[in-house]
Amino acid sequence: MRYVKLSAVILVSLILAGCTLPFTPKKSALQVTSTPKATVFLDGKHVGQTPFFDDKLKPGDYTLKLVPEDPTGNLPSWETKIKLSAQILSVVNREIAATDADSSGEIL
Repeated sequence: MRYVKLSAVILVSLILAGCTLPFTPKKSALQVTSTPKATVFLDGKHVGQTPFFDDKLKPGDYTLKLVPEDPTGNLPSWETKIKLSAQILSVVNREIAATDADSSGEIL
């Protein structure tokens, strides 16, 4: 009986302290913006359009690919490796141009 009371006290203390239990799955968040708008792929899977936001991704290494909406067909797609960490928002902003030299962006 004493063990049950101690377990209950510890559990309530963790909840009230805002601590997470070790078995609670951790998620990552990703935000992607681009000019022009683009289709977003993670590991080859279509996940949406820019502006893109998802806060329920598994932590890990991904390949991020942006395919710009370009009626002229002159803009190349852009691809990079990205590591998503648990409980962290990763932000990607990309300005897509006809050449790599004219393109720019940042990953935070």
